[in-house]
Amino acid sequence: MSGPSLDQYPGFFPAAKRPFWSRAKVGTGAGLAGLLLGIGIGASNEAPVSAESPEVKALVSAGVDERTSTFDDQAEQLQADLDQAHKDADAAAADARETLAATKRAAAQAKRKAVAAAVAAEKAKHAVPPPTYGLTSSGSSSSNSGGGSTSGGSDPLFGTCGEANAHGYGPYQKGVDPEYDHYIDRDGDGRDCEP
Repeated sequence: MSGPSLDQYPGFFPAAKRPFWSRAKVGTGAGLAGLLLGIGIGASNEAPVSAESPEVKALVSAGVDERTSTFDDQAEQLQADLDQAHKDADAAAADARETLAATKRAAAQAKRKAVAAAVAAEKAKHAVPPPTYGLTSSGSSSSNSGGGSTSGGSDPLFGTCGEANAHGYGPYQKGVDPEYDHYIDRDGDGRDCEP
């Protein structure tokens, strides 16, 4: 018996034989062909180019000169832009300093005006009317009643008893003279602005 036949076992297929050209053989053949082709191309009769040859030096020098001139042009342009930016910044700073100085001058002038107006208002608030020196409406001086105070109206008010005494007014008695409440009775005897 030689083996089962296809008639005996329908649906049975015997194992296929491996072909001669398998993947490994095809890959190896392609690699060898590429190697031989590379050796053939590399062994051509052209002379190799040396880095010391004048043609190579001229090409490299021309390329370097072109790049250098391009970089020099860019550097000059950047320097010009930088110089212009510095000039613009200096001009803006000068304008800002001038504006600041003008603002400070205007603020100082406004402050001086405001202080002068406040001082004038304060002086007007505390202004003392000119003294009448005891004259009545008829122009005659009032007579002295006992105690040294004047009658027939009130005396002008001064800042201190010393000023009142210097102008010829005082002393003032408590309950009699209305000026008594304006001045300070330091000794508490009921009389102030005593000479």
